[in-house]
This record gives sequence, structure tokens and C-alpha cells, in this order.
Amino acid sequence: MFNKEVTLKQIGEYLKRFGWENFQEVPEPGEKEGIILTGWSVGEGEGHKVAIDPMVEKGSLLFRAREVAMAPLDSTASDRLNGLLLAMATMNYKMIIGSWGLDPTDGEVVFTVGMPIGSGDLDYDDFERALTVLVGSVEVQGRGLKEIIEGTKTAEQAIAAAGL
Repeated sequence: MFNKEVTLKQIGEYLKRFGWENFQEVPEPGEKEGIILTGWSVGEGEGHKVAIDPMVEKGSLLFRAREVAMAPLDSTASDRLNGLLLAMATMNYKMIIGSWGLDPTDGEVVFTVGMPIGSGDLDYDDFERALTVLVGSVEVQGRGLKEIIEGTKTAEQAIAAAGL
């Protein structure tokens, strides 16, 4: 059963403790608990969007880095799309926490970390670990995935650069 003590307020407090002051609590259609939207910047004009979603019906907390890259199926060269999918599959196979995904409807590349929440409290250390994995994966592996889409790296080069 989902721990009803896990709230957007608690997640917000953990985000502040993590050092992220900018976030927004947003109602989620059809859900009573809502979602938190946040993110981080890595340089001029480059930022990453994150949604943190307590999913009562599934007894879990979902962290999703959104729009890490875009590779629309109808406009991305097939060799680049194949390289992207190969790199994502290899990364997913070698990682313990988190996974890469591609939305075939619009080509959005996302990174997701899910964590179960049972009868115990949401522990800050677990929260921090999930968020740290998400940030590290997006910054290192995500860069390589973008380079595959741009045609400046092969899947093999991106995988090697990610240290996998």
C-alpha cells in the first residue's frame, strides 16, 4: 500500500535539501496527489526538465527527465535513429537504476527512475540517490544520445564516452 504520508510538500522539502529551490506543484488531471515540475541548468541556454510524480495507484514515485533530446521518427535519419536505439538499449542493459525511453509519437527521449514506496516513509537518502542517478545519467549519457541524433557520434562512441 502507498504511504499516504508522501506528499508534494515532503518532496518539495527534499528538493530544497538537495539544493533545488525552483519547482512548481501542479495538479494532475484525474489524480488527487499532483506532480512536481522542476529541473536544472548546465550552461547558457541548456536546461533539463524533471517531473516528479507520486503514483498512488502504483505505490511508487516516478522521476522523469523530459525532453532530454528529440528524435522524431519521421524526420530523424534512419542510421541515427538506429544508433540512438542501440545506445539506449545498451545503456538500459548495463544500468542498475533508471532507464532510457523514446516516445514514438513525437520522438521525445526521456530518462526515468522509479522507486517503490511501501509502508515506510520516503527516506531522503533514497530520494537523493534517485535524483543523483537521474542528473548524472542525463548529463553524461544524454549528451551522447544527442550527439548520435546530430550525427557527430556513433552509438559505440556514445556508449564508450558514458563509461558503460
